[in-house]
Formats: sequence, C-alpha cells, structure tokens
Amino acid sequence: LFYNNDIEQGYCGISAIPNMLGPSYIFNNYIHNLGDERQKAWAAIKLGGLMSMPAGVVNIFENLIVTSSNGITASRFESDYTFWANVKNNVLIHDKYWTKMGQGIYDVEQYASSEFTNNLIYNSSYQAPAVLANIGDDFYHPWSEQLAQIEDINSAGASFNLEIGERFIIPNFSSTLSATQNTLAQAHSSAGELEHLVNFNDAQIEPFDTQDGEGHYLINDNGATLTLFGNTWKSVPVEYEVTPQTTLTFELKNNGAGEIVGIAFENDNQLTSSRLYKLSGSQKWSNYHYRYTKAGEYQTITLPVGQMPTGEFDRLVFVLDDDSPTNTVAEVSFKNVNFMEPIATQQNVSNSTTQVGISQQ
Repeated sequence: LFYNNDIEQGYCGISAIPNMLGPSYIFNNYIHNLGDERQKAWAAIKLGGLMSMPAGVVNIFENLIVTSSNGITASRFESDYTFWANVKNNVLIHDKYWTKMGQGIYDVEQYASSEFTNNLIYNSSYQAPAVLANIGDDFYHPWSEQLAQIEDINSAGASFNLEIGERFIIPNFSSTLSATQNTLAQAHSSAGELEHLVNFNDAQIEPFDTQDGEGHYLINDNGATLTLFGNTWKSVPVEYEVTPQTTLTFELKNNGAGEIVGIAFENDNQLTSSRLYKLSGSQKWSNYHYRYTKAGEYQTITLPVGQMPTGEFDRLVFVLDDDSPTNTVAEVSFKNVNFMEPIATQQNVSNSTTQVGISQQ
C-alpha cells in the first residue's frame, strides 16, 4: 500500500516496476511539480515488466496528478513495457505535449486485462485528453474536457473533491460525501445483500479439459458441498450476471495434500492458466493471492470476482490437481458456494464526491 504522499521534484513520482506478485495499491497521492536537478521528468507513476517478471496487478485509485510530464506510463524493464493495472477515479492533468510526453495514460503494449475507468484526463497544451491506451466504456470522467473544472483542480492544492456516480465508488477506498448518497450494506441478505447459492445437486457437473484424472467426487449437505478426491477437476455451469460489486464466497477444507487446490473462471472446456486461482497446494502458480491457511478445517474464502481480471465466464471449475500423489489421498471440499451482490439501502440516486489526492478523512 502506498498512499497519502505528497511527491514532487523527482524524475519519477512512483515506480511499481516490476510487480512480481501483487496486488499493489497506489491511492490518494498528490504528485506534482516533477523535475530532478536537471529539470527532467518522465512519469508520475511508471509501470512495466509484466512479462519478464510476472505477474502482479497494480491498483491505482483516486490520485491527483498535475505535471508537465506523463501520468501513468509504460517504462522498460528488461526490454518489456507491458503492465497490468486497474486505474480508477484518478485526475491526470498535464501542460506540455509531444509524442511521448504529456500523456495521461501511456500504455505501449495495451495488455488486455488492464482496466481504465472514470479517470479525469486533460492536457492543456493539446487542449484535450492525451492518451495512448485501449479506450473502453467509461474510460473518461465526464469533466475531462470541462475547462472550468480543470482550472479549479489546478488551483486546489493537494486534494480535490471529484464528483463520481455511485457505480464508480470503490469500496474501502473512496471517501464519499453526499446528502443523498446511497450506502451499500455489507451484511447478509436480510440487511441488503442478494445471494445466489450454487446447489450441486441441481448442477450439471462435468469433467474439465483433460485434467480430470480420477474423477472421484461426492455431493453432501443437500447439494451445498462438493468434495473432490485425488486428481479431479470438475466444471459447473454458471448462470449469473457478474457486476463490479460481485463477490464469490465459499468455505474451503483441504487435508493438506495436492499440488493445486483452486477455482477457475472459464468460458470453454480448456484451461487458461490466468483464469485459475490457486488457494493451496505445493505447485507454484502465478495467481496465488487468496490463500487457504487452515489445513483440515473449513475456512471462508471471499473472491472479489467483479474486480478480478477473469474476463467473461460461463462455468466454475473446482480444481484438485494431484498428478504425483503421496501416501495421503488428496481431498478438498467446497461448501456454500455463493455469489453475493450488495444492494442499495436507499432508493434515491445521486452523484457523490470523493477526495482525490491526499485524503483528509
């Protein structure tokens, strides 16, 4: 975590090169007046090296960047400019422009899993937002070409109240203020949360890819628990529309054996390594952010699937990989597998404001 810092007078503000595991979080920083003793500057935040030293995501939230150089920028690490970032609700304003300078976002390789959402970007020399990036839906904040707002930001100092729609609020990060702001309940369904429980008795359970070696499984607890044994991979179709707020919660119990215990989000019957999230096991795997730590006991795991770079998926794959078994037969149980969705506790709809730059809350 790197947050609430005032950064100036450097060639670079923040470097996250390379991110070998992650996730990293860079938020609520004020980066301005860049330039070293030579009066040279390159980037407020520089990223790179994803393919040469994989593979971590950098989350960049609600920073205030006002510079003459670049904003969020690809930089070379071992000849690799690729980065993976989730960039949301930032302000990036620059006042010089030429081919590789003055870009709010400068993404040379445009890695498909990166997301850029609701960022206010403007270059006063170019008189428009300047970016090199894969521009998708909700890429720009609506104020990205409103000069009155740009002038207010330039004179605001270390923080600025940026107006955002409710759907752009980042849970646990956004410092939102609004008289009519909707709040999202974080308790159970009775207190404002929708649930979609996977019932394995009703699901069509099928072998996955060529990975399903033994195929031995049991269903217990009236369909709430799926237990795998040995080297077994099973897929279950999913009919659920994932939103940015969706989480997948389940209880996991593993007896400590197995090379990979995990869950994958797939849209065909072929393994894509980046879609598989390892939860425990002896084999190394790049996606190992959410870890099971209680051998032989149930542990609740929550995956923020709406914020994860899973891509679209139509099936869950429950993984017990044990190609080289020991004397202990590998066993894992997935219990109460539940998609969860927060719902608004109030019905009135209003924009809120969040503090970009150094947070005063």
